[in-house]
Amino acid sequence: MEFQKIDKKMFEYLGHLYYGPVDYKDLPWEEYITQPDSDWKFPIVQLEYWKKVFLENIDIIAYKTVLDIGCWYGNKIPWFDKLQPTSLTCIDPVPNHIYISEYASSLVKTPTTCVTTKAEDYPLVAHTITMLSMNHNFDDELAVYDKLQCKYFILDTWNDQKYATSPGKQSGRLAGSTHYAQARDFLDKKFTLENEDTSLIPNRVILRYKNKD
Repeated sequence: MEFQKIDKKMFEYLGHLYYGPVDYKDLPWEEYITQPDSDWKFPIVQLEYWKKVFLENIDIIAYKTVLDIGCWYGNKIPWFDKLQPTSLTCIDPVPNHIYISEYASSLVKTPTTCVTTKAEDYPLVAHTITMLSMNHNFDDELAVYDKLQCKYFILDTWNDQKYATSPGKQSGRLAGSTHYAQARDFLDKKFTLENEDTSLIPNRVILRYKNKD
């Protein structure tokens, strides 16, 4: 299952909706897809990300309920859709992110629900839960992990000091080498680590966990 031209164009389109002064009401997907191709090249690293985070986990996404915590502007909704989950729920606390995500969800076949909410305030329940490079945004990361109710959990996280707590930040925020170790220790109590991949991007690690229950 490889990325097709239309998949890359969709990724580009959603990026325009987020980064550019374009609203889908002014430029719907049906119109955008008829435009000539731009000079933009789909990043190779994104192809590798698709393979490692999505395709290599097809067994725990396809025909399963999936919850994506911190979906950003929904640019990965079409990626989940390619693997045909039973349902997909996307949450993010930023209204504009969900505004675009809801439109992205209207362009896929998978029944998709997008909710403006913080993970701390939402039931984190699904067969498979994903958290893709956003856990550094939590004020209390361990509290969110403690709420997870899932059979499988996919975590893409930084494991260096890039998002470590700095003066003026809330002390509960986790990230960086020491905090990363704390998160790993906490998750190891609840889950069994099935796979660890550090080959994609420097100082990033993709972890696949299975609930011990």
